Amino acid sequence: MKVHKVLILGGGFVGVMTAKRLASYNMPNVRIRLISNRWNFEYHGALYRYVAGHSPLEVCIPLRDILDERAVDIVYDTVVSIDKESSVVTGHSGSTYGYDSLVIGLGSETNYFGIPGLADFSFGMKTIAQANHLRDHINKTLRTCIHQDIEVRRNAANIVIVGAGATGVELAGELAIYARNVCHASNLDPEIINIELIEAAPRILPRMSPELSQVTESHIRSLGVNVRKSRAITSIDSEHLEMSDMQMSSPTVIWTAGVKANRLLSQAGFATDRTGRIEVDEYQRAKGFRNIYVGGDAAALSDSGMAQTAIEDGEYFADCIESTIRKRSLPTNKVTKPIYAIPAGPGWAAVQIGKRIFTGKIGWIIRRYADWKVFRLLLPFGRAWQAFWS
Repeated sequence: MKVHKVLILGGGFVGVMTAKRLASYNMPNVRIRLISNRWNFEYHGALYRYVAGHSPLEVCIPLRDILDERAVDIVYDTVVSIDKESSVVTGHSGSTYGYDSLVIGLGSETNYFGIPGLADFSFGMKTIAQANHLRDHINKTLRTCIHQDIEVRRNAANIVIVGAGATGVELAGELAIYARNVCHASNLDPEIINIELIEAAPRILPRMSPELSQVTESHIRSLGVNVRKSRAITSIDSEHLEMSDMQMSSPTVIWTAGVKANRLLSQAGFATDRTGRIEVDEYQRAKGFRNIYVGGDAAALSDSGMAQTAIEDGEYFADCIESTIRKRSLPTNKVTKPIYAIPAGPGWAAVQIGKRIFTGKIGWIIRRYADWKVFRLLLPFGRAWQAFWS
């Protein structure tokens, strides 16, 4: 019996959900291989909490804890090329991987928009390594300035977040409390903490409804966050941030404003949109290819980049591949309307479900329930509970 080789690129939501669901069908003539450049699944939805002192168990889950080694072959490698005509993927290790069905779930890259100094002098928030680096920097910067003069302390305590999308808002709300707690522990006056949230658009959370944006802005302002809208930065160095009409001094500039598609996608010769994401058909297959599925940040769809849609993509791809192997018609791609849940500080979140908006403690409970569902999707009950309460 011919073995059907399924190759999955990326160990994020798309990758792990495709592998996990496909393995559950227990088809003996299928080989599932997942290639990732990290041994761990990283839950980006909780990175903001990790920066603010929470446990890494909540954001970093070994892929082997999620996927049964008897059913899924996990390979640590970085994909460097995709040969669509020969159905072969090449890794940085020099190894080649053939496939009958290919799932592309490669994450996005940071986009610095050519702004001078930004790549060299800003902190990122896309991986647990970046989040760990940022947390260590904030702790060290605040705790070592205690014996400096007041101007040095004020500069050290000025934290600038550029980009008021979901990540920027979540981080601003959490750091407004966390940085003050660090000051208390270091015998610094917490009042010196200044959090600046800068957004080039006319409002924060520009992808979401104006109502959700407005209520969230009011809350983070109440936490002491300064919100500056319709402001674009023009350059950055080790000490200063330049905008068109003003300058700020800060040793901590966090860039959350820009992402772009993985450069490998355009290099592989796929049809892409202006942002480099792969154009797909009604089954989310790369246009012109019946055996290549594209999800998450890699797909040119309006809701790309959200955990909810990436999870759905992975489950749907598994169903499509199963149908192909069993020579059935492909299922219809049922895409649910995303739920927006934005935490902004401990115990508070704004949630939009359809036209209804929930805020405060109720919103926080809804968001935490969504986090619990993620852990439960990935892990057995006991392990999921440990990660959730970590």
